[in-house]
Amino acid sequence: MAAPIKEGLDYFPFSVDLLDDEALERVRDEYGMMANEIYILTLCYLYKKHGYYIPYGTQKEKSDLTWFIYKRIKGGKYQVQQAVVPRVIEAWVAQGLFSGELYPRNITSERAQATYYSATVERTAVAINREIWLLSDSTMRKLSKRHPYYISLHPENKSYEKRSNSYEKPSKSDEKSLNKIKGNIKEKYIKRKGKEAHFTNEHKYTSEECESMIDDIMALEI
Repeated sequence: MAAPIKEGLDYFPFSVDLLDDEALERVRDEYGMMANEIYILTLCYLYKKHGYYIPYGTQKEKSDLTWFIYKRIKGGKYQVQQAVVPRVIEAWVAQGLFSGELYPRNITSERAQATYYSATVERTAVAINREIWLLSDSTMRKLSKRHPYYISLHPENKSYEKRSNSYEKPSKSDEKSLNKIKGNIKEKYIKRKGKEAHFTNEHKYTSEECESMIDDIMALEI
């Protein structure tokens, strides 16, 4: 029996300017600093449970999220009414922090899904509900073409992944031919890209640059 597919994340990136979002600021102006804490707890619940969304269509689903947040903020000098939590969530949707199209059945956003997508690139399998998936094909491509969900939409990438991930060191008898091919690739790549194309050992390419360069080289007629 196959093991169940892991849905949630164990952690998520917390940007230093996360709380500077203008939409969040407008909600904070109405509900005070508690809006920040409710927002962070909502993200924790979202990434921990299903990774990129929160089911919110039934009364039980609403109550589960509300209680998860409320039990972590109740008490202390400044009491917060439990009924405030869903009102704050509605305010976020109205401000565009979460998708209004999918609310109230689900709480999600393009930002949350992009975070999940980037965090699960190395997984062998990922469960994605296409009906609530907001990322476009071009957005996923920019983030990574190695993601299992992207590959499932583009089966031709499987053979590409096998070629790019398997490498055999050439024998000495093949080195001369290999060097000639490298020279042709370099010459044609520079001709196409211009003087800005640099091939130096000192330059550290990002993963996006490497993927773009591989695509260009694979398209060359050598």
